[in-house]
Amino acid sequence: MSSLVGRKLGIYEIRSQIGQGGMAAVYLGYRADVDREVAIKVLPPHPGMSPDVKQRFQQEARTIANLQHPHLLALYDYGATADDVLYLVMPYVRGGSLDKLMRRGQMSVERVERILRELAGALDYAHKQGVVHRDIKPANILLDGEGNTLLADFGIAKMANVESGLTGTGVVGTPAYMSPEQAQGFDLTPSSDLYSLAVVMWELLTGKGLFETDNPVTLMMKHVTDPVPDLSARIPVSPAVDAVMRRALAKTPADRYSTATAFSEAFSMAVRASTPSDPLRPVMEAETSRLPNTPQRSGVYSPNSPTVGTNMTLTPQPPTIIVQQGGSNVTTTVVLGAALLVMLVALVIVVLVLTSQNDGAPVPATAVADTTPAAQPTRSSEVIAQTLAAQTRPSFGRVAFNTAAQQGDSLSLSVRDLQAAPAGNVYVAWLQNTRTGETRKLGAVIVDAVGTGALTYTAEDGAFLPTLFNALLLTVEASAANAETPSATVAYHGLLPIELTDALTSIFIRSDLGLRGASLLETAKADARFTTQHAGLAARSRNVGAMRTHIEHTLNILLGGEQDFDGNTRASNPGTKIGLLNTLENLNLVLDAATSSPNATLTLQTEAELVRVCVENVRIWSEEIIAAEEAMLTLDSLEAAAPFMDTSTQFADILISGIDQNGNGTVDPFEGECGLDQIRQYGLVAATMDIYEGAPVIR
Repeated sequence: MSSLVGRKLGIYEIRSQIGQGGMAAVYLGYRADVDREVAIKVLPPHPGMSPDVKQRFQQEARTIANLQHPHLLALYDYGATADDVLYLVMPYVRGGSLDKLMRRGQMSVERVERILRELAGALDYAHKQGVVHRDIKPANILLDGEGNTLLADFGIAKMANVESGLTGTGVVGTPAYMSPEQAQGFDLTPSSDLYSLAVVMWELLTGKGLFETDNPVTLMMKHVTDPVPDLSARIPVSPAVDAVMRRALAKTPADRYSTATAFSEAFSMAVRASTPSDPLRPVMEAETSRLPNTPQRSGVYSPNSPTVGTNMTLTPQPPTIIVQQGGSNVTTTVVLGAALLVMLVALVIVVLVLTSQNDGAPVPATAVADTTPAAQPTRSSEVIAQTLAAQTRPSFGRVAFNTAAQQGDSLSLSVRDLQAAPAGNVYVAWLQNTRTGETRKLGAVIVDAVGTGALTYTAEDGAFLPTLFNALLLTVEASAANAETPSATVAYHGLLPIELTDALTSIFIRSDLGLRGASLLETAKADARFTTQHAGLAARSRNVGAMRTHIEHTLNILLGGEQDFDGNTRASNPGTKIGLLNTLENLNLVLDAATSSPNATLTLQTEAELVRVCVENVRIWSEEIIAAEEAMLTLDSLEAAAPFMDTSTQFADILISGIDQNGNGTVDPFEGECGLDQIRQYGLVAATMDIYEGAPVIR
């Protein structure tokens, strides 16, 4: 397909190409009437396209456009031009893809747990609408500016092959992530997406693919025939986690979890039970073994695959492969010759024969030498996994706070499996402060026939919502428009400790412990800036006396108070005089009050740990500065002090910004990475609420 740059598709101006692959080309587009940049995915041309092809494309696009979920990339628009160009219009997401994030290797179990939780809700929502993704892979999972996941490209694989009429008979997807039934060309069900999701999670956990080979057909057949490797042999996980992953990766769809959410909840329970003596293990401990040069996952393919909705340049990605069985027109990003297709058919026949031989009768060892079934988990592991799943409190959705114009001024609510509201009534969502009783109406939540719904809200006054409200109520109302206060019929709720609202207010808005009533974070940043300034002055000193003067300033800024460190009897502190270390301790204390509250959930405690990791990093770096500056005080020459000067200034420079230590392009909530700037982002994450049935119980 020739470039479309400079052309208009409908009302969209094509500005540049940002991706290219076998499935489609991706362009940066612009809609002038609303001043919006968009990502436009243009499907391959279909010579001699019939009206039926356009109709089938529009039917598929209309189905995808009706999917509305906080963790699904929205489809804004779609169309077909007079010269048979089929295109889809989506948000232009600037956060990149999960594929980019995972290039450094494995992730912490806690980070994987969060990603799985978000994607599971999105998948189950789509499945309830009768839509199967068919091509789940890291390149199709985007990240917004706050690190939330967005599952993209729903139905794209099917649309790109829409002219073939082979639904259910073609092999469509990416070999590295294909389910066994997908690799064999069988009809696909939601369970196939669950398998692909589990493969992605495996790769996030281990830093390597589930199966790896340079031959795409061989790779597909490995999913059909090869046993699932032992996860615990690759990374330190409990038998319960291993058992959960084995079930999600079962060869037979019926042996997997019934829903993605069931998989996610079982995984979460297994993770939390793996350290019973310390259920709140910090994320930084899980990251201790991570190094910037962690081996990357070895890729299987070299062709480019577009990353929809991102501003990433063209980068090698595992492409989607489409193998049409029974036609001369084979569309694929990896050209499979006739010999490979024959090999695929032959291998499938062998597998089917072996499967039929095994129905009720043992198969000779020589016949199954290379098709040994996956090792089954031990009985104790199965029991653990089943027990954990049974203990999971049923959640009906989640509310997450985001940023539109001001920090924390918006939220996204997604619900699932809700009972239908009584006839003539609707569900209305409210925020509530359980201490004062103040409420704010968010609007009606429209729930479909299977109990799924979503709502987004942005405060017109720019309010930092989680510092004002700690509960979400879903009430039954006769009319959303006429409801001014919540009715007594609270059907579902989300709840955080009011102490978290207090903590977030102290950290981000105002605090009696801050500088003249400023927030703890701004007070900490002020002293961090002073530290950077005076550590730099000490390093640039022209004589020992000047060096010691600035050392005194730096030490007092960090420790608080005014001490005479240089021995001139004139102690001084050019900072806030509170001390960066004291402010960090105060920040920890308000977090402790929130996470130890009777209403604190494990979710809150886990997410708040992300903030605490950043605080701990800044404390450790401050201690390093103090040690270097104190060593410099004992030296009589600038030359001898030079190495300590370098240490002091290097740590001072990252107190606020943090450092991308592992080189993945993002400052993460890991040990040795995040600083004061990242506390804002992860403070919002701590305010995430799970939705439960009934009215909240304040303990």
